[in-house]
Amino acid sequence: MRKTMWNRIRGYVAAGVALILCPCHLVLTLPLLLSITAGTAAGAFLERNYYAVIVVSIIFFIGGLVLAIRWLRSAVSEDAANSSRKPRTLMNRQPRAG
Repeated sequence: MRKTMWNRIRGYVAAGVALILCPCHLVLTLPLLLSITAGTAAGAFLERNYYAVIVVSIIFFIGGLVLAIRWLRSAVSEDAANSSRKPRTLMNRQPRAG
């Protein structure tokens, strides 16, 4: 149960990171990143190596999607396995003979 919850949380976080790092969002995120790092060595690196930023963004996007799918599928399959078991409660006890 606890592992299922953590896999679901990790899956949603990975999906959110993949959504933010999606290459189609670079039109919005790259200028924001450049304005935040303006005047620093990181800002100069990002400005000069635009294509490297695109490649790294694509790699992180695909990696985030793969992790999100893997973690969310494992959470769903564990939920299905746990729900197929019949829980033992007092109502499910068989009456004693005698």
